[in-house]
This record gives sequence, C-alpha cells and structure tokens, in this order.
Amino acid sequence: MLSDFSNELLGWAKAAKAAAARSASEYDKGRHFALYEVVSLLAQQADAFGIDRAEIGLAGVDPERDLLGGGK
Repeated sequence: MLSDFSNELLGWAKAAKAAAARSASEYDKGRHFALYEVVSLLAQQADAFGIDRAEIGLAGVDPERDLLGGGK
C-alpha cells in the first residue's frame, strides 16, 4: 500500500516538474518544489530508518536528479 502511494506521489511530482517547465506561473513552480520536498523527505526517512527504498516504491529514485535536475 505504501509502495502504491509512493509511486502515485512520484508521478504527481514528475507531472508538476513538467508543468513548471512549461509555465512561468509561480504556483506551478511552488507546487513542483513542494512535491519534490515530500518525495525527498520520504526517501530520507526511509534511509534513516533502514527501510529499503524498493519496499516503498522508490527504488532507483534520486529526488534531486529526477525532480530538480534534467532527469526524466
């Protein structure tokens, strides 16, 4: 269940990244960054508590690369 949530959240964050790239809207940019923060925090907490990111649907996810940088 948490894996499904994480995958959905990651999808929202990637969509927000795309919307922010197409828009000059401060709202879109803020939404993108907020979702990045949530995914990043989820990944950080998994690492801190020794939870394998794959167990929560974040295998191979690097929030900085995938949501802030040029990664897709």
